[in-house]
Amino acid sequence: MFSSYAVKFLATETVGGVAADKLELIPKSDRLRNNIARIWLWIDPRGISVQQQFFEPGGDYRLAKYSDIRINQKLPDDAFKLKTTGKTKFLPPQG
Repeated sequence: MFSSYAVKFLATETVGGVAADKLELIPKSDRLRNNIARIWLWIDPRGISVQQQFFEPGGDYRLAKYSDIRINQKLPDDAFKLKTTGKTKFLPPQG
């Protein structure tokens, strides 16, 4: 992913009580820059993004903040089971 961007360290900032390195990513290709002008990532000491900001060419942006991040936690056995009712219909894949 990073080979498609020019990456620059900007600063160390505190995000949600965690010291994080702020990186700026600028897309190298014109095609990518037409959608995203630049990205700021805040990476904590574990290497996990705790905040992301995506800037569009017109100046609008999207900001995502992550908190209470847990790594390698055991998931319950039913974490990926669908909860259904008697009215649920199961259809085979189409195509």
